[in-house]
Amino acid sequence: MPLTVFDHDNLAYYESVADPKGPHQLGGDAGELGITFRRIKNVVHLVGVLTVGDPAVSFIPQAFTWLPLCYGFRFASNGKDFQYTVESDTSIRILPDTTFSDVGIFERIRWGGLTFILRLAGLIKYDHGHQYDPDFPYAGHPDTFSKSKFRFERQPYDPENAEDALKLQGVFGLKHLSNGEMQRAIKIGLSNNGYVSDPEDYDDMGWTDQEKVEILGRSPFYQTAPSTTCDNPKCPSDRYEDTAKVIALHEPDDDVVWGDAYVQMIYTLCDRCNCINVTNQCT
Repeated sequence: MPLTVFDHDNLAYYESVADPKGPHQLGGDAGELGITFRRIKNVVHLVGVLTVGDPAVSFIPQAFTWLPLCYGFRFASNGKDFQYTVESDTSIRILPDTTFSDVGIFERIRWGGLTFILRLAGLIKYDHGHQYDPDFPYAGHPDTFSKSKFRFERQPYDPENAEDALKLQGVFGLKHLSNGEMQRAIKIGLSNNGYVSDPEDYDDMGWTDQEKVEILGRSPFYQTAPSTTCDNPKCPSDRYEDTAKVIALHEPDDDVVWGDAYVQMIYTLCDRCNCINVTNQCT
C-alpha cells in the first residue's frame, strides 16, 4: 500500500498508514464516486483518492474536494507517460498521447508573446507501439482495485542535513545545504550507496564532484527524477517553465497492481493547469 506525498511549501513528506477511519482511499471504483473519464473508452484505474483538509495534501487545488490519482495501466507497456487534467470533482480529461487513438497530435508554439496550439494530426491510430494492451501488466489484471482507507503520518526530514537531503534529492534538491553539509553530501553521494547513478561513468565529462552529485542524484526514484515541465499542449505556461512538482510516489507492496514486478508510480502536478503526469519506473 505505501503511498508517499510531498509538501513543497514546507519541505515535508508524509507516508500512508492503514486506517479504516482515515480520510483518504486507495483503490476503489471511480464510478461509485461519480468520476467520469473524458476522451477515452478503455479502462482507467483509480489508484487512490486524496481528500482536502489534511495538511499532507495541501497541494490539492482549492476548487476541489478531492484529488483522484489515476493510471492507465494497459497503456503502460511502452513506458509512455500517462497524463490527465482534473476538471472537477467528477470529471477527468485524458490528455493527448495517452489515448493513442483519436485525440490527435498537438504541438504548442509560442510567437510574439502568444501561445498557439497546432493540431498536427487527428483521427488516427498511433502506429509506433503506443497501443492499448488488455493483457498488461498481466493477463487477468483487474479493472478495479480493492478499496481501503488510510491516513498520512509526517516523516522526519531535515533539508539542511546531508543524508536527508540526498534521500529526497529528486524531489526537493540540495539547495538548502550549507557548504559544510554539501561537502558531506558529495562524499556520501559518491560512495556507491545508490544516491548517485554510476558517477564513475561520467569521469570524461569534466564535471566536478559536486556537479556529479547534483546532476546524477536521483533518490528516491529508481531511475531518474521526472520532468518539472508540463506537457499539456493547452497549459498557459511556457514549455520550459518548471511548473510541475512531484506530489506523490506510490510503491505497491502486493502482486495485484503490477504482478511480480516492483514498480514505482510517480505523480507530478502542474500548478498552472492542474495537469497530472504519471510515470512508472522499475528496478
